[in-house]
Amino acid sequence: FIDFYRPDSTGEYRTPILTGSFRPEENKEYDANNYWLKLADKGEKRAQTFYIRLKSGRNPEYTLQAGTMQTLVRHQRFQDVGAAVFAGIVLVMALYNLFLFFASRSRIYLLYVGYAVSAMLISLAVNNYVFFGQSPWVQAHFV
Repeated sequence: FIDFYRPDSTGEYRTPILTGSFRPEENKEYDANNYWLKLADKGEKRAQTFYIRLKSGRNPEYTLQAGTMQTLVRHQRFQDVGAAVFAGIVLVMALYNLFLFFASRSRIYLLYVGYAVSAMLISLAVNNYVFFGQSPWVQAHFV
C-alpha cells in the first residue's frame, strides 16, 4: 500500500493518492509496472514537502527514486530488458532440461524445470512483472 500526500496550490494536504500493488490499477498516476508519482510540474520552482506512507507484507526495504520522466522511462526500459533477458535465459534452461527429461526419463530434470519456471515467475512478480494479473489473491498468496 502506498499513500502519497502532495500539497495543493495552497500548500494544504487534502486527499492522498492511494496506490500500490494491493490497490486497483486505476489508482496509478502513470501506466508503468512501478509506482510513479508526480512531484512537480515542469518549470515549478517552489520548495515542497511530500509525505509518503508505505505498508507491505514483504521485506520492509523500499527503493525510492526521483527524476524527470525521460530518466524514469529510460531506467524502466533498462529494467524491462534485464527482466526479458533473465526470463529468456531461464526458459532456455527449462527447455533444455525438459529435453533431458524426455531423453533420459530421469525425474530430476522435470523437477528442475518446475523449480526454474516457478523461481522465474516469483522473481519477476516480486519486481512487478506479474503474469497472472493484479488480483489481490495472487499478490497475497503466490507472490
